[in-house]
Amino acid sequence: GIYFAPESDTPRFLSKAVHALSYNPNELASQVLARLGHDSKDPLARGLQTSDQPWLEPTRVTLAHPRDPSLHVLKGHSGLVESVAIQGDLIVSGSSDGTVRIWNATSGEEQHVLKGHYNASVAIQGDTIVIGSNDSMVRIWNATSGKEQHVLEGHSDRVTSVAIQGDTIVSGSDDNTVRIWNAMSGEEQHVLEGHSDMVTSVAIQGDTIVSGSDDGTVRIWNATLGEEQHVLKGHSGYVMRVAIQGNAIVSGSSDNTVRIWNATSGEEQHVLEGHSGPVNSVAIQGDTIVSGSSD
Repeated sequence: GIYFAPESDTPRFLSKAVHALSYNPNELASQVLARLGHDSKDPLARGLQTSDQPWLEPTRVTLAHPRDPSLHVLKGHSGLVESVAIQGDLIVSGSSDGTVRIWNATSGEEQHVLKGHYNASVAIQGDTIVIGSNDSMVRIWNATSGKEQHVLEGHSDRVTSVAIQGDTIVSGSDDNTVRIWNAMSGEEQHVLEGHSDMVTSVAIQGDTIVSGSDDGTVRIWNATLGEEQHVLKGHSGYVMRVAIQGNAIVSGSSDNTVRIWNATSGEEQHVLEGHSGPVNSVAIQGDTIVSGSSD
């Protein structure tokens, strides 16, 4: 057996570094210093000896500490990861490398690589994955088999955002439109026109669709009728992301603010200030709102 001192981070370190070390065991010293730092009191760090071969020595901590709660680092993409979605034991990621990847959330293992999708936006529901990408198409894939089921044609420019609920798929595009599709047949049901600039984000809840745009507005639509219900004005910059839960709509903007709106009346309820850069992402669950920014 192997004995580790109670204060040692070595077991946790090995669980985090095993992926890199499996490719190159000589990365051990770099991994230790990049996770624990030069001033660490951990026996593993204190026991390092200077290599007699050229090596890259981290000058500061740049990797997750062994006690960091992250479970897995999913490696496979060769470009920027621009969109992720999760449901149950499945994670879906879209990247600028032209692939969408399906991962097992428990083991961290890659299950499928779906090729041909550049700068993809992804959504997942049950066994259905929805992908929108640079080629103006929306595609539906089966998450288990990794096979394409439908190609939804209609947009005339890049698809920036997709969402799915039940049999309804919603997509937003640089062509300034929001489109509603039937998830089973792949048929287009409505084209929602009203935005005067690129649609950056869409969300759906029940019969309500929310869209955000570079025109600075958030719009509320009826999913069944395909009609615009409210135009929410207040942001002084691009609307980067929208989310909806219950009667609350949340939007993040390049004006560095997060705003909360009433989904029924369309009235602005709060302006959340604090970020010093564009707000690129927002999410809501219960009474909690989370925002991410370029700051």
